[in-house]
Amino acid sequence: AQARVMTSAWRGQVEARPGLIELASTPGEPPILRATAVLETARFPSQEALAMIQLRLDDKDPLVRGAAARALEQLPTGNRYALLQPLITDPSKSVRMEVARVLADMSPERVSANGQGELTALRKEYLDSLTLNADMPESLLNLGVYMSLSGKPEEAEQAYRKALKLS
Repeated sequence: AQARVMTSAWRGQVEARPGLIELASTPGEPPILRATAVLETARFPSQEALAMIQLRLDDKDPLVRGAAARALEQLPTGNRYALLQPLITDPSKSVRMEVARVLADMSPERVSANGQGELTALRKEYLDSLTLNADMPESLLNLGVYMSLSGKPEEAEQAYRKALKLS
């Protein structure tokens, strides 16, 4: 049944949505499968899909929480921030880094004073993580994307040029 649901989703068949939602919501399934189902569900937007994704933001497994954060990418910035704000201080670094990437276009000035501090700290942690691996083209590409979304086109161009040079 799992293979049928995933194959249907990968073929772009919206009929896969109920099976994906069920798969993502079943605690006994392997976290990698549940996380994949969360991400695939986002390709078939609906109120039911959004409700399931929101519930997965509180999942016990960091892989599933990170997938849920990524699945919210298409929401308007303010809505994304409202849903992801609790995960800015998630105990899992992988979840925090996914949240930082998904909130790249959220200006800290648009949130409360406390939220500004959290968002600024998250951005710093993400940038530190990317610059730690700045000898890899993939990290520089991610840095370029992040800078572009953050409204810093000159810095994005520099990162892209360095990535090209390294590759």
